[in-house]
Amino acid sequence: PRCEVQIRDAAGNALPERHVGTIWVRSDSLFSGYYRDPGLTAEVLVGGWLNTGDRGYSAYSQLFFVSREKDLLVVRGAKYAPHEVENVINGVPGVRHGCAVVFGILNEERGTEDVAAVVETRASNEQELVRLRAAIRREVARHTGLVLRYVVLVPPGGVQKTTSGKLARAATRARYAAQLA
Repeated sequence: PRCEVQIRDAAGNALPERHVGTIWVRSDSLFSGYYRDPGLTAEVLVGGWLNTGDRGYSAYSQLFFVSREKDLLVVRGAKYAPHEVENVINGVPGVRHGCAVVFGILNEERGTEDVAAVVETRASNEQELVRLRAAIRREVARHTGLVLRYVVLVPPGGVQKTTSGKLARAATRARYAAQLA
């Protein structure tokens, strides 16, 4: 009650059902702003609406969450949701299902993000790992058109998760990004 939700495009226009955009909410219980940060407050609170920083869509009066804006991959100007790439990787035999994290690493020279995947596997011999890395790259390219610049294969436990078992994308990225950059 007393809460409105809109899905908006990059220009701030409301989108129809089944179109992915940024989730905006309006309610009489929104916060009034960030403590001592009027600049950030002005970015997220616009005309009584809160830009949640989440991507999603609506269908049948339901809200479907897609990803965090910060998690989006931006490759050559196009945006990709990491979970779509992760779903492809999870379907590759030899990958521990639900244990793949995809993120972007800024390539300043090229002016775009390189795509990296950290993937858990029980495979351990070098030939298996080489085959698995190639299969992951092939399937991601076939299903999404993206090229994985980095594929890091790690043993079980190498992909960080939250206490509730969700992928901790930012923590996994922080753990591996320095060695990849």
